[in-house]
Amino acid sequence: MSAVAAHVRWITSDDVTLLLDIRAGTLSALEGTASTMWTFFATGADDRTVTDAILQRFNAPSTRIIDDVSAFRRHCIGLGLLTAGDSAITARGFSARSVDGARARHDASWFAKLPARLHAALSAARVRWRMRGGDLNRAYEFATRAAAHGHDAKRRTQDLTQLVDAFVRGEETLLSGGAIGDCLPRSLALYVFLSERGVPATHVIGATPRPFAAHAWVEVDGRALCDDAERTRAFLRLAVLC
Repeated sequence: MSAVAAHVRWITSDDVTLLLDIRAGTLSALEGTASTMWTFFATGADDRTVTDAILQRFNAPSTRIIDDVSAFRRHCIGLGLLTAGDSAITARGFSARSVDGARARHDASWFAKLPARLHAALSAARVRWRMRGGDLNRAYEFATRAAAHGHDAKRRTQDLTQLVDAFVRGEETLLSGGAIGDCLPRSLALYVFLSERGVPATHVIGATPRPFAAHAWVEVDGRALCDDAERTRAFLRLAVLC
């Protein structure tokens, strides 16, 4: 029996499974038989159960299906998408929060005392530094820790509109206009900034199977910030930090 690796988020829609590997920083799509096999393996099924399900759906020789199912599972394990044991199965589309001790609590408190615009610029710099070389995993873990202790403080130092404006201006101070459109580091920076200021924000990574596309954004009280609400509603929610 296999289980979904802790760093993988997935969702199935219209016979297409979207897989987000946070550790590798990759998004992929599985269709048809591959999507069916993933869904069964991801929910704890063994090779025999998956094989029986595939045989009921597709007219193919049983020996070929048995070989394909086994090869698919081994391939997913090799890629780090599935584990070979009974480890905890990741909830679809959601991420558990990890908590990192006194240093993160101190950092969140210290940054929240800075002027909002400076805090925003530093939030962007801290996220982008960790994302250098495309390291989504490092940046995602940082945002998780920073936000956990920012949320613990339960303080809001300014009106939300003022904070968003300070973020936009602070980011412009740090970055050229062409770099601001990168949704993933920008949204993670906004999430860290708002959380450390005591705002209960939510970070979302979403994707669509057709056309195959991805986007990341931040919400407060269900409303997308610095983004088009209609656009964000078109994406399936793969990974959520809140």
